[in-house]
Amino acid sequence: MFLTKIPFLAIFLCGVVNLFMGFLWYNLLFLKPWKDEMKWTKKEEEAAQKKAIQSMVLSFIGSLIMGFILANLFAGLGIISIPKALLAALLIWIGFEAISRLNAVLFERASWKLYWIDATFDLAVILGMAVVIILI
Repeated sequence: MFLTKIPFLAIFLCGVVNLFMGFLWYNLLFLKPWKDEMKWTKKEEEAAQKKAIQSMVLSFIGSLIMGFILANLFAGLGIISIPKALLAALLIWIGFEAISRLNAVLFERASWKLYWIDATFDLAVILGMAVVIILI
């Protein structure tokens, strides 16, 4: 059974989780190694900074969609406890996020270090979303 009532607050908070984790991950915890691994030129870095707000808005919208899908999966699978939600989120991350990100290493010459910075960010986000969905 899928959601009959959409948990708008939980879905909104999933977007907030993504923004908060992004700030934490890419500004406080891993800013220097992430920037080093991105290998941006000064011009590319300036262009990224100019598009930062647009990028955050689009990321927020994407995380709303992700939260909606995750909430529906949990409802459909009957997941109502935090341990089961965390396990489901971990399996979703392994099966989809972690595997999909490998393509950047295999075909786009991204480093393994960048892979782990970005992949563990995705893991932190999906685990945070799982907790929010169950608690709200």
